[in-house]
Amino acid sequence: MVVSDGETALGTIRHERFVLILLDLTMPNVTGQAILTALAADADLCQIPVIVVSGSLAGFQPTGQVVAILPKPFSADKLTETIQRILTNNGKPAIPQLPNP
Repeated sequence: MVVSDGETALGTIRHERFVLILLDLTMPNVTGQAILTALAADADLCQIPVIVVSGSLAGFQPTGQVVAILPKPFSADKLTETIQRILTNNGKPAIPQLPNP
């Protein structure tokens, strides 16, 4: 799922079930840093791993759920490899599968 601003992203994260979040730090309305802070403060959402992407990491304060940082620009291959590495661990899921609602 792709959203275009931070406010929509935070609302979507709170209402959908995700096993991984790809988060840009620079978004309109609510920044990626503010989203990370909100996720960290929520007992249900703080367990979702986050890959941070950004053209600027100035002032960035990673929270516990940040599992990778990809500075822009990055290749599709690098993104794919990072996602695969996070979602698998020697062929076993590294992230528990969520039951269907």
